[in-house]
Amino acid sequence: MADHRAFALLYSVALVDMAASSLTFALTPGRVIQLGGDAKTVGMLSGFVGALQLVAGPIVGRYSDRVADRRWVLILGLLASALGSEVAVQADDPTIFLLSRVPAGLFAHTLNQLRAVRPQITALLHCCAVP
Repeated sequence: MADHRAFALLYSVALVDMAASSLTFALTPGRVIQLGGDAKTVGMLSGFVGALQLVAGPIVGRYSDRVADRRWVLILGLLASALGSEVAVQADDPTIFLLSRVPAGLFAHTLNQLRAVRPQITALLHCCAVP
């Protein structure tokens, strides 16, 4: 029973993170234009975030596999995503908005991290017999 609650919590947090990412993706063009950017700026921003994800995915994955505890990498990714969203809301310049997407671009692998951390949490729950 405890594993169901733990996983429900984890997947709920991931759902909120994915919903926030989807909303950010959908609202980015309007926000960039509102801040004084143009269509070229929107395209560059999208390409920049995609390139960050492409480069950071294997690095973050390797780090979580070999160096750090996967749970902490997952938490770091969620916190980075929240920080990026907060900076994006407060941005008053297209450059600041671009910089706000860096944390999300670096740690935009919540579902992959969640899949990797699931066996670790399952083992912990069964080992320690959490009520």
